[in-house]
Amino acid sequence: MKGWPVKKHSWDRKLHSYWPMRQDISIRNDIVMVGDKIIIPQSFRRVILEKLHLAHQGVQHTKAKASKVLYWPGMARDIETMLQPKHQPEPLIPHQVPELPWMKVGADIFELNGQSYLLLVT
Repeated sequence: MKGWPVKKHSWDRKLHSYWPMRQDISIRNDIVMVGDKIIIPQSFRRVILEKLHLAHQGVQHTKAKASKVLYWPGMARDIETMLQPKHQPEPLIPHQVPELPWMKVGADIFELNGQSYLLLVT
């Protein structure tokens, strides 16, 4: 409310990432904004990430939509972290080699360049 200090290093380190955009930060209706984006405080980011996760439409789409109206330092990284699947590597299970074709079949569905595929292994 009183403006920015003359020297960047004379104030709280948490605010350093806002220094380059300091001229674009304003307050509208008691909401802190940078340009037309709402600056989300640290204490509310988890709630926003959970809301974004509910409407999960892919990492890139979610980041693009969020970046139109929201801002906080590291937001893209936080969205990626929240939306990336938490895959645990599955243990390898040894099996006997089948004697004839089609005695054992493996299948998986995967996506490549937006196209879904069914992979069969015999």
